[in-house]
Amino acid sequence: MNQLPKNQSLKMLQAKFADSTLEAEFVKDHLVQSVLPFSRSALLIGAILFATYGIADLISLSDPSIAYVPRYFIGFPIMLSAWALTYTRLFLIAHQVVLLWFGLGPMLGTLLIASQANAQSSVLYAGWSAVFISIAPLVARYTFRTQLIYALISTLIVYSLEWNHPFVDIEVKRGMVWTLVSIGFFGAFLAWLNEYQHRLHYLAQRTIIAQAEEIQIERRRSDGLLNNILPTSIAERLKNQEGTIADSHSEVTVLFADIVGFTALSSRLSAPDLVKKLNSVFTEFDLLCSELGLEKIKTIGDAYMVVGGIPNARPDHAKATVMMANGMQKIVQKHREIHQDNLDIRIGVHSGPLVAGVIGKNKFAYDIWGDTVNIASRMESHAIAGRIQVSDSTAELIKQDFELEDRGIIDIKGKGPMRTWLVKDIKSNL
Repeated sequence: MNQLPKNQSLKMLQAKFADSTLEAEFVKDHLVQSVLPFSRSALLIGAILFATYGIADLISLSDPSIAYVPRYFIGFPIMLSAWALTYTRLFLIAHQVVLLWFGLGPMLGTLLIASQANAQSSVLYAGWSAVFISIAPLVARYTFRTQLIYALISTLIVYSLEWNHPFVDIEVKRGMVWTLVSIGFFGAFLAWLNEYQHRLHYLAQRTIIAQAEEIQIERRRSDGLLNNILPTSIAERLKNQEGTIADSHSEVTVLFADIVGFTALSSRLSAPDLVKKLNSVFTEFDLLCSELGLEKIKTIGDAYMVVGGIPNARPDHAKATVMMANGMQKIVQKHREIHQDNLDIRIGVHSGPLVAGVIGKNKFAYDIWGDTVNIASRMESHAIAGRIQVSDSTAELIKQDFELEDRGIIDIKGKGPMRTWLVKDIKSNL
């Protein structure tokens, strides 16, 4: 037999789990899923067959009438009542007792017929009893203990009914008894083996289910990690083993933000306190970004980068991104008031086309490229601390929703003179 884990070990003789909890779970699951439906079918079919086999009485017995009472008023009613009991709570409580009652029905009826028949027919009917004993553990799903009880009772019935049979030779009687005893023990072995195999199968199923659940847990964990670093739609494409992921987006808005005064603060705080403070601010940024349906691209030191309109296009990408900028200002102001420090934030926003995709193999990242990204970065680096600076293209998209202040033409490094705007406030109709 296979070596089982300690908490799943089987008691060899009884074919039971050593762990009482596991044993109770097996009995409940095995009874409801296997024994109950199988028993209902087997018991009904068995009762019908036992009644139908009255035809054999006409052939085997010189006086078939001696079989009517044992067959139709003892054996058949016992078997039919056992089938009916499968629909009651009693079967769930004591199913082995009900099944034993079912097995003794045909045994008693057959041996009563044999006790009244001639020598040849008596031996024939006793032989059928031997068949009943040998197949009972498989048909009635007897356990090892129930099968032994069944074989013992059957043997006692044979002894009491057949031993004084006037037409059966003593040697035949002894042979019948020993045959039933031998077959009874053989049936007990079959019952034990059947029970043991059912339990091994149950353990195998539990293992498969546990492994499947563990795989699902790991898959959800990996999916969660993947969705933390990639947009959900991009993560799905990556899991489907799509090749290079690169998408062109014609209308998006990019936001760059930088914490002003953080570098000076880092010289006064310990490393844990510094990271804790930055994490506190950025965590609130992340929540706001998620609420507005924007895509956080990355953080670099104390800089934060967000895009509106990717990976899925949206007509209000500029408005949502500037709403994000406005919320970021309020978050930093709240932290400044609570901690009495000089932190501030500088934000730059620009709208236009760009390319977004996934780069890398081991530590892949969803990133963006294009002139729009560079201009948004310049909007931030040339911005005023505590203000939101937007390009002319972004201003055109949000002028219906925000009050803007024309900053005029400023010289943007790498781009030359550009007209920029400062966001003053959200319009009251928003």
